[in-house]
Amino acid sequence: SDSSVDLLKFPIPLGTILPAFGYLTFDETDFNPTPLTPGPKDFALSGSHGDSVWLVVGNATGTGVERFVDHVDFGGTFNGVSLARLPDGTGRLAPAAQPSLGAPNGPFATSEIVITEINYHPDQPSAAAVAIDPTIVASDLEFVELHNHSAAAVDLTNWRLRGESDFDFAAGRFVAPGATLVVVPFDPQIPLNADRLAAFRNHYGIDASVVLVGPMLPSLSNNFGLIKLQKPDMAPVDEPTVVPRVLVDEVLYDDLSPWPQAADGTGESLQRKRPTTLGNDAVSWRALPPTPGTARYEVQVESITINGGDTTRSAATSVAVVFDAPGNTPQAAFAVTNLTTNQQVTSLTVQTTTTGDKTTALLTFDPGSSVIGRAVGGNTLADGYYQLTILASGITAQSGDAAMDDNVTFGDQATDLFFRKFGDHDGNDLVNLFDFAAFRGTFGKSSGAAGYLNDMDGDGNGVID
Repeated sequence: SDSSVDLLKFPIPLGTILPAFGYLTFDETDFNPTPLTPGPKDFALSGSHGDSVWLVVGNATGTGVERFVDHVDFGGTFNGVSLARLPDGTGRLAPAAQPSLGAPNGPFATSEIVITEINYHPDQPSAAAVAIDPTIVASDLEFVELHNHSAAAVDLTNWRLRGESDFDFAAGRFVAPGATLVVVPFDPQIPLNADRLAAFRNHYGIDASVVLVGPMLPSLSNNFGLIKLQKPDMAPVDEPTVVPRVLVDEVLYDDLSPWPQAADGTGESLQRKRPTTLGNDAVSWRALPPTPGTARYEVQVESITINGGDTTRSAATSVAVVFDAPGNTPQAAFAVTNLTTNQQVTSLTVQTTTTGDKTTALLTFDPGSSVIGRAVGGNTLADGYYQLTILASGITAQSGDAAMDDNVTFGDQATDLFFRKFGDHDGNDLVNLFDFAAFRGTFGKSSGAAGYLNDMDGDGNGVID
């Protein structure tokens, strides 16, 4: 039903079976089959104003409710966008990237503007801040940071925050690509708040380049709370004065595990790891010293490739690590270990390139422990099985300087295929007749000649012999 007053509007037909871990879908043709002449129990869900859905078990006579099973409330939605419980079937409703009727809920739709930092329980004001504004208190230091992670400016006319604190963005307020906007508990435009504004900036060490807006009222809860970011939709044809507000991001934070507890009054704030992570998921957040005005996203490893994607393991000349955002990748953040000899490869060279929104760290090897020098084809790791460890503390984002959360290990699984076995041209961890056929086809060839396979050039002299 869509009504708490009449919970028995649409009875699920007798004999309907929902299998274990299965799905059952009903649409408007079921509960509103004749929309032009709806019956007394028929109903439709409102995409402009939002609605409710109740699931109950009726009693044996069909005249009352035996027990409640589930209930959801939701706001307006964009046309063609469904709401899904995320993670699949367990979390709160979030806009889905695409409908998933009768199947597991997939990824959520990411807004161009997202909530990136929340300081819901700040530490006490610094002595310098109190000297500027003796009346300032900890709650005056609360803030919610928004970031535009898209490539275009976004007009925030008719956008708003709702939940623990409310704030309506002014008409004509734009956020440039890559820029942030910080919502505070006071109005920074009022001359009466000049000392409060100066104290806030002094406390956080930020200058006038950080755009502050406010006030968001009332104060954020120091324990748990809900912050919703809503975007306007087009007015319905039959209600031209109505501005539907659609949920595009939401954070239901808490000061209990699995949420980062250090954000609760210890001087740290909640900071989002990536703009594409789910706001309501605790693993999307971490506690760090507050940085209003700077979105401190972490970089993550997107892929690791041996030999530029070539399947051969007769030589292992390079490892390419691609990060999903621009990052700083110093040599000290990478360690390669020969698991066969338990020796560390100490002669790494790391070449970093950033193209667009991704950074690639290319690891090559100089002659040394577990490395064979080759004049032609590049130096190669010696025969053995290897493991690459990427140290999280050493990999930082170029924007905001946030480090990765966890170390990344590659080569600890057999499927990683991080090994070198001379003669294994097809990279299946065996040297067999197929590899011999490849060697026979390249035998006697010189570098530059058709059919020359440099992975079969064991001594790197430019001749397969």
